[in-house]
Amino acid sequence: MVVCVLATGSAFADVNDLGWYAGFCAVPTVAQIEDETVMGGPGGVFRLRDGDLGSDRQAVIGGAAMVGYHWSKHGLPVRTELEYTHRFQLDFDTVASGPPKVGYKTDVTSDTVMLNLYLDISTDYWWRPYLGVGLGWSRNHADSQRGDSSSLARPKTNNAVNNFAFSAAAGLRFAITSDWVGEIGYRYINLGEIDTGAFSTGDRITADNYTSHDLVLGLVYAF
Repeated sequence: MVVCVLATGSAFADVNDLGWYAGFCAVPTVAQIEDETVMGGPGGVFRLRDGDLGSDRQAVIGGAAMVGYHWSKHGLPVRTELEYTHRFQLDFDTVASGPPKVGYKTDVTSDTVMLNLYLDISTDYWWRPYLGVGLGWSRNHADSQRGDSSSLARPKTNNAVNNFAFSAAAGLRFAITSDWVGEIGYRYINLGEIDTGAFSTGDRITADNYTSHDLVLGLVYAF
């Protein structure tokens, strides 16, 4: 999380990340699983989280590291950036309506590598807004356990799926010192599909979309 040092327009004529920079971000998010399906098993499927049927949004914490280059020295008001993000546990718990009624408890973690393009809007002050888009790769890992009232068995699966990921972002960068730059922004990202893999009983849970609304809190060092 960024601790902002107050700066004035006279102290910094622009945000000094023009050229190469590197940094890290805290990424608290509100994540959502969409279009769940139970395959090869009993009935349909609905969400079950903390006893609240149909609730499928929750807070997830992530962390990111990035390296980028601002092309202003070449006459372009844009930044290109390579970013890696790890998103910690999302509880993807589901119940198949049956019969019989079967519960699935799944923990999802995700890793992404994104190539981001940002358009910076110059202000000649110590702060500068931006708009951005990103394309990349995500790997969604599902660690799942199945249970139903008709059996004492609790089969487990451990499965990962590689996906195409895309994002859109908007935010603000601001000067902290001549070398350090803070960032606060919003990002929507689609991380693709989730698949628990097949249990020993033959059924599996899939979801078409893992989406996230991210709050980006960053700190960048300009070389």
